[in-house]
Amino acid sequence: MCFRSKIIIVFVLIAISANAVSNPKHEIRAVWLTTNWGLDWPSKPVSDPLSREKQKGELCRVLDLVKKLNFNVVFFQTRLRGDVLYPSAYEPWNYILTGQPGRNPGYDPLDYAIQACHERGLECHAWIVCIPVGSNRQVKSHRAKSVVYQHRDLCKYFNGEWYLEPGNPQTAFYLASLVKEIVTCYPVDGIHLDYIRYPENSHRFPDSDTYRKYAKPNQTLARWRQENINRIVYTIYDTVRYYSPRIKVSSSPLGKYNTLPGFSSLGWSCIETVYQDPQKWLKDGKQDFIVPMMYFSEQSFYPFLINWVQHKFGRMVVSGLGAYRLYYKEGDWCLSDFMRQIYDGRKYGIDGQAFYRTGNLIRNDKRLLEELSSTVYAHPALMPPMPYLGNKYLSAPKPLEYVISKDSLYFLWDNVPQAQGYVLYGSATYPVDINNAGNIIEARISKNFSAQSRSLLNSFRYFAVTAFDDYYNESPQANFNQPFYNISEKIEYNKFEGKLYLDIENDIDQIIIQNILGKEIFKGRYSPKIGLQNIPNGAYRVWLIGKSIRKEKILLIF
Repeated sequence: MCFRSKIIIVFVLIAISANAVSNPKHEIRAVWLTTNWGLDWPSKPVSDPLSREKQKGELCRVLDLVKKLNFNVVFFQTRLRGDVLYPSAYEPWNYILTGQPGRNPGYDPLDYAIQACHERGLECHAWIVCIPVGSNRQVKSHRAKSVVYQHRDLCKYFNGEWYLEPGNPQTAFYLASLVKEIVTCYPVDGIHLDYIRYPENSHRFPDSDTYRKYAKPNQTLARWRQENINRIVYTIYDTVRYYSPRIKVSSSPLGKYNTLPGFSSLGWSCIETVYQDPQKWLKDGKQDFIVPMMYFSEQSFYPFLINWVQHKFGRMVVSGLGAYRLYYKEGDWCLSDFMRQIYDGRKYGIDGQAFYRTGNLIRNDKRLLEELSSTVYAHPALMPPMPYLGNKYLSAPKPLEYVISKDSLYFLWDNVPQAQGYVLYGSATYPVDINNAGNIIEARISKNFSAQSRSLLNSFRYFAVTAFDDYYNESPQANFNQPFYNISEKIEYNKFEGKLYLDIENDIDQIIIQNILGKEIFKGRYSPKIGLQNIPNGAYRVWLIGKSIRKEKILLIF
């Protein structure tokens, strides 16, 4: 039982009723998938081929849940503390994959995570912990391959931990080289920067030598430190933009920018404590979005949320929400308090939410899964457009047909040049209203057709498709004009028998079959059974011709 004053209880009820509106069409919905110490994944190390497949399967089950809940972004922790989860030319393997530091698990987890995310229509952003490089024990476990050994001049020992020195200009270039390695070798959708700041108790950080060496005349220590972090952020952002204009760059600063009139930051804010200036990063166009870690409640949350929204400078702010606070050992929050942060964030103009951690979704603390799926995430959401990065002004796809088989629906359209993906919509009325989030069937389809359960016909009669570019600018819609009801017409190919079976009620005399490029592979009189040996997998146009009819159907062979 959660106890609150009567005033707060009334406010909660009013806020929820006022904001329980239909889901927004565009919204970032992210999870932090924490690999440090195996908090979210993996739970067991690799020791043989069987355990390797089990480790990969565990990741897929996590992503299946994320997809089912209509999230659209995964921050996959890729660099942890001076070690990584991919074969790097710069840093060694983290121990969590195999139980042994520096040991190759026999596969590439980053590549596997990206593929698995994309198969589920999820974006995968490489989450990089920037400044910390581990304890003495971690550093010693990597021996000569450790960052401290390789780049001793870039590292400082402080409070029992090793850190990269932000004041050394070479630190920015070192981190940028790691980012370059990722964006040039992997099809990631984003780079997500974490711990891009000075450590706690930074007033004691031992950087007086670099301050004397690199600070400008009359530059205060605080201003110098802010410029050091700015340099790292800007160098990384410019590196990503140089190699890939489509890859998004984000970061997770502290949840409070600074102390506000009447609302103290309690000594824990970006500017005042750790020398981050994320509002400047947004203003200077050096972040595509930020995700402040707002793991607070009530007056420590709402004033600072509004302050972030008021200083977006045309970019995006996503509220980082502490799902872990629902756990009885981590705060034991009421579910209604947590959900109100989502509702009110939407009301005030936030661009989405990110949950820390994925493990709290898996554990379903306070029945969070049921609440998300039935209310705020009841429908998929598209990533918000980013026209400030570019706009390719795509044309609408050309819908060919949608075909029904025994168990599935198949949608087929001509590919649009420069499209990154497609969105499929459905509606009970014509034309399909693509501005209604409830009509989104799939928010990110990479191929030119999508297989869906026939149960869609219970909810939708009409369908439409749009294309979107690298920056999520959406094309005009293309409608599948005819509702699909003529299920009695069947065209099926039996690969084993090498025969095409047709069940057509209409008066058809002639059959012409073409591949998708228009090359004719069969022409003859209609028959319920036609011999067609060795037809390759793919999509085919089947022309049904009669005295007063000429119909085109699509045949898919897998």
